[in-house]
Amino acid sequence: MERSRMLMLGAVLGCAVGVGVALGYSLVTNEDLRRRVAGRLQGVYETSHARVSEMSEEAALRTARLTNNPKVNQEWVAQQWEHLGC
Repeated sequence: MERSRMLMLGAVLGCAVGVGVALGYSLVTNEDLRRRVAGRLQGVYETSHARVSEMSEEAALRTARLTNNPKVNQEWVAQQWEHLGC
């Protein structure tokens, strides 16, 4: 690679590392920011969990096939048994 390209790549990587360090430091030291980020992540988790719990059998099968993850079907079946009270 050309020298100027290498210098540009180094500068971009250096800036990216600097921004990452600054964001990480502010997240560690600012309790309010930490609470807001944790709240949003919890909200995202709850939303995705609610969507999975509302999933139909067909959607569960399709999702398991697409992701090659049989655990999706196992969780769906276990949830159906819970709804039946067994």
